[in-house]
Amino acid sequence: MKICVIGAGPFGILSAISIKKNHPLYEVILLEKNENIGSRIKVSGNGRCNFFNTNLNENKYSSPLYVKKLVLLKDKLFSLLDEVGLSYYYDEEGRYYPLSESSSTMIYCLNKLLDSYQVKVKTNFKVEKIIKENNKYIVSSLLEKEEADKLVLGIGGISFNNDRINYNNIIHNLNVSTTKLTPSLTPIATSSFSLRLEGKRRYCNVKLMKGNNIVKEEKGEVLFKKNGLSGIVIFNISSYLARLHLSSYSSYCISLDLCPSLSDEKLKELTIKDPSLRNIFITEIADYILSLGKNLLQNIRNCRFEVKDLYEFKNSQVTSGGIAINELNDNFSLKKDNNIYVGGEMIDIDGECGGYNIGIAFLSGLYIGEVI
Repeated sequence: MKICVIGAGPFGILSAISIKKNHPLYEVILLEKNENIGSRIKVSGNGRCNFFNTNLNENKYSSPLYVKKLVLLKDKLFSLLDEVGLSYYYDEEGRYYPLSESSSTMIYCLNKLLDSYQVKVKTNFKVEKIIKENNKYIVSSLLEKEEADKLVLGIGGISFNNDRINYNNIIHNLNVSTTKLTPSLTPIATSSFSLRLEGKRRYCNVKLMKGNNIVKEEKGEVLFKKNGLSGIVIFNISSYLARLHLSSYSSYCISLDLCPSLSDEKLKELTIKDPSLRNIFITEIADYILSLGKNLLQNIRNCRFEVKDLYEFKNSQVTSGGIAINELNDNFSLKKDNNIYVGGEMIDIDGECGGYNIGIAFLSGLYIGEVI
């Protein structure tokens, strides 16, 4: 039995390792279009590799029912990482990082696992075509071919300037229905505000409002950008909006409580003592609050920005949407071809910010090795 795993991201790498671990006699080859494996892992957590979260559960994802069975594999994932001595820790938000705080450490350890389980890895292999002949799959690049009995596809989404043409070609050849692709975990373009705020940060209580209704609420640091808002809390707001796959976000706005740690009474006391607000805020934020009008408490508690759009795919961490869940069997094989398995960002499952997406990709890979 020969299996080709296409795409050496977190899902593809763990799939190849898990298949070999569970089926030592299978021949497994991992094909990657780039020069090195793990390009998506490399940029995770700003290069620190946020690869999991202590709070990982099905409710952090767009398709909780499909994720529920994967969460049970957490102990097996960490047992596998322990085989090569990966040292790690998690912070107060539950985000796991290698102890080195470098993605290169994770990639090094994954390479060791690929070697120890004797997975063949071919880099610089950009898949141009997949055809089926006599119950075999012929996977072709411009220069060479590989033949396989089964395929595992983990080519990812189209975030981070991924190759959309190649992605579309592979999806088209599968003849499956897809949901709309939308950038997720990305900054949000908003109504304009003072350019003096650009680059400034503030810990806020953030509410996504639809009319007068709160539809999502987060607490954390907000980064003011030239034409919008960013930060982990904003990324999670974008995740909610992305799953709606809307053409317009005009009915939504973001409300910031710029001082959630103080009571109304204390805020009033401080604003009376210093109406310039520089005893509470940096100059740029204080001046912006004052520019909104005389009701300082309302300006601080409910500083509103209209949602204009989500930033483009090149700015996003994750692609929301993909192969529709109803195209898959419970074991992540295609209903139209039980010998092709798909996972990771290719399918319509995405999670919030904080290690949830790489974490579930790792777990999905482990799962494929057990069910293939």
